[in-house]
Amino acid sequence: MRAVAIVVATLAMTKIAVAEETPAAETAATSAAATPALDGGAIAISTTAPYVDTSMIAQNILDECGLPQSQMKALLEQAAKAGVSLVTNEEAVAAKSGKVLVVETANALSQGNAWRGHAKLVAIRGRLFDNGTEIGSFNARRNSMGGIGAGFMSSCAVLYRCQNALARDVLEWLKNPVKDARLGD
Repeated sequence: MRAVAIVVATLAMTKIAVAEETPAAETAATSAAATPALDGGAIAISTTAPYVDTSMIAQNILDECGLPQSQMKALLEQAAKAGVSLVTNEEAVAAKSGKVLVVETANALSQGNAWRGHAKLVAIRGRLFDNGTEIGSFNARRNSMGGIGAGFMSSCAVLYRCQNALARDVLEWLKNPVKDARLGD
């Protein structure tokens, strides 16, 4: 009986820790932060990677995960770690003024669960512009079964893992952007 209580307590604490890491649970203050001005080497991005077609995405993913916002948050976080200068600037993105990276969420799949095993996928596509001229494009996708500790992760948390891997893929591609690149899995 005591072993069951320990397992239940451990699961509850892990669920709380995963929920606290969830980008969708963040406040609107992150997305409403002041937009920095572009410097000479910065690449402008949007605050979201909107869905290409929401009819292709399961409703629970749309309702619970906030993937368009979390994809760009992951890209900004990974860029900061890699020393790549990305800034959110909606006006520059809309006008394709300067260097602009446009990212869209093409697909997201969430099958399985913590007990059966996760089977998740996120696919994105992007185009890099320099003053309105497209200089590169990519299609990227990442799959995950959750990795170590997947039994203690929510479906959204596993999708976020895919997004973090995609962010690293995009940053690697930005070192030498080409058209029609295939990134990820």
